[in-house]
Amino acid sequence: MHTLNRHLNIYSLLRPVDLLDQKQFPDLHLILDGKLKELAELGKSVKNGSSPLTIEECQQILQSPIITRETPSKLLKRIFFYNALFLGLRGGEHYKLKFNHFQK
Repeated sequence: MHTLNRHLNIYSLLRPVDLLDQKQFPDLHLILDGKLKELAELGKSVKNGSSPLTIEECQQILQSPIITRETPSKLLKRIFFYNALFLGLRGGEHYKLKFNHFQK
C-alpha cells in the first residue's frame, strides 16, 4: 500500500492523495485487512527470521580490510557495524545519532 501511495503521489494527476488515511479510504483498509487475515489463516503469514551472526563471523568482519581504522570512511563503516552489533541499530537510526548522545 505504501508503494502504491508513493506512486500515485509522484506520477498521478490525483496527487496529493493519502491512501494510508483510514478515514478517507475506509473500504480500502477493510479489504486489505480482510485479505491479510485470509492469508494468515492459510499459513502464508509466517516470516522467516534472520539468524544472528556468530562470534566467528563478527571476528571475520572486524578483520576485514574494508572496516579498518586507516581512513575516515573505513572507520565510519566500523562504527556503523559496532552500532548495529551492540546497540541494535539498523539503517536510518545511525543518521539520527548526535555526538552528545554518547558518554565517556
